[in-house]
Amino acid sequence: MLWPGKPLIGIDYAVARGMSYGNQDQLQGGVAGTISTGIVGQGIVNFGFIFGPIAAAALMSLWVATLARQDLMGMKVGHILLYAMGLVLTYNMGRDITLLIIYPYVFGCLLLYWINKRSPQMLIEDHET
Repeated sequence: MLWPGKPLIGIDYAVARGMSYGNQDQLQGGVAGTISTGIVGQGIVNFGFIFGPIAAAALMSLWVATLARQDLMGMKVGHILLYAMGLVLTYNMGRDITLLIIYPYVFGCLLLYWINKRSPQMLIEDHET
């Protein structure tokens, strides 16, 4: 194990809030429930009571526009897979809107960008030989 005793994102926060039962020192206890603020609540926590819902709506609008763009580029290799991954990650964004949730999508976009920029060069080099 690379990091023994590493805090777990949802579980350790629930334990800190007192949502646990049993003896935590002997790892016999568990978590009775977790609480999440949701999309609007995350906006309020991060951006304040006035601008929070607006910021959350803007972030989710950008996310939906990004996914729609991937859907429209579905004829190119990899974009439908990236779109499907984004749809799956959308459910997790209902719990927390962070880069921690969408990092697979971001890395997939970067990989797809690199492949698409590199592919025409590879095709030209193949024709010259």
